[in-house]
Amino acid sequence: MAGRLLPNRFEDIIISISLVRPGPLKSSMDKVYLPRRHGKEPVTYLHPRLKNALSETLGVILYQEQVLKVAHDLAGMSYAEADGFRRAMTHDRTEEEMEKMRGSFISCAAKNGVSKPIAEKMFEQLAAFAAYGFCKAHAVAYAVLAYQTLWLKCHYPAEFFAAVLSNQPMGYYPPRVLVADAKRFEVEILPPDINKSFDYYAAEKGAPLPYAGQPVHHQPPHISCR
Repeated sequence: MAGRLLPNRFEDIIISISLVRPGPLKSSMDKVYLPRRHGKEPVTYLHPRLKNALSETLGVILYQEQVLKVAHDLAGMSYAEADGFRRAMTHDRTEEEMEKMRGSFISCAAKNGVSKPIAEKMFEQLAAFAAYGFCKAHAVAYAVLAYQTLWLKCHYPAEFFAAVLSNQPMGYYPPRVLVADAKRFEVEILPPDINKSFDYYAAEKGAPLPYAGQPVHHQPPHISCR
């Protein structure tokens, strides 16, 4: 996603994290957002009343808060009703229950002067997003960690990989993948040494720490293994 989005500001990291969630992907929001982000397609809205809710994300739904705004602006629900609608959509529902919710949303939108085809299309987008999306604050918290982690990986790769390898298992990538990635960063993985190794991974040898404004030229750092 980073290669396709080409982020150049912190907000882009937040959007990247939100776009790769199952909800936006299920509703193909990435295929809509990315061309708009790069100026290849114009930003459009299913209805003019959606601009207030979706202008921040170029007309696509990325955050749970936007579900509330869409239900309020398009269907005329109060924010309390919109929050109840959002909560109902985030739980597993039978086909019959979803149809009931669809009818309620379309009925409210019709009373607010919105045509049935637009209301139906908007409901489909909301339904695809709501079960898997998360709020913007959640995405921001992940973005902060992503930025800090990337900075550490870039400037202190030996220490970064030592820390990650010392805290396994931790989700997506098994140690063999991390070791291969470490080698790409010229971090040499050393075998266990009875005189030097600890019961965790540690940076055994590296260059002096860089300081602001000074270019970094150093020999590849090393990590001693368990």
